[in-house]
Amino acid sequence: MWIKSWLYVWVKIPFFVFLMGMVALTFNNVFSGTARAIPVAGDADKLFNGKDLNGWRIDGADVWSVENGIVTARGTGEESYLWTTKDFEYYEISLSYKMEGDRSDSGVFMGSTDYQVQFGISGSLKVDMTGCVYYGGSGKGKGTYIASFQEPEKVVRNGDWNDIAIRVTRDRIEVTLNEKKVLDFTETEPTRSFNSKGPIGLQLHGNVVMNVFFRDVRVKKIGL
Repeated sequence: MWIKSWLYVWVKIPFFVFLMGMVALTFNNVFSGTARAIPVAGDADKLFNGKDLNGWRIDGADVWSVENGIVTARGTGEESYLWTTKDFEYYEISLSYKMEGDRSDSGVFMGSTDYQVQFGISGSLKVDMTGCVYYGGSGKGKGTYIASFQEPEKVVRNGDWNDIAIRVTRDRIEVTLNEKKVLDFTETEPTRSFNSKGPIGLQLHGNVVMNVFFRDVRVKKIGL
């Protein structure tokens, strides 16, 4: 009898361990289903506290707010920028954004308004230029897209959240959009000078009635 009891216990123990492992795996899958698509390093810093715009300053129309933990800009056609109060130089910024409006136009500025990674429809080209680099400084190519890739509309999730990471190092800008690396640009034009040192800016474009939303905005400093 004691032999049967001993065998029963030793058969049950591995089964119980296996069962608990499956439960734990299922639990983990359920609660990891909403994880952001762009992995963020553990030492990345949150740029928004989820409550207010502390650490940021508004330049232009006062249209920025925090709604249910999401940074929101509700536009009426006026241009507006939201800049960090801290300066950065070499870094990777990752965020999720969503836009509303037929010709939504937004993006991220690096250091100044000279270089921008575009989100949405180009006002001049009337096509989706998400993930491309727009140049607004002086020198050759002013007012044009100096770096682009084919068919960004095939990568963008219209009307939904999009995940983007922008890596900035010296003269180089790398863009990952919805888990796909779409652009790797190095500035070589002598009449232009890429200097990322300065604040990071978010844009609400003027002359367009639109809304733009940002969440999970984080930055990781890169030492070179």
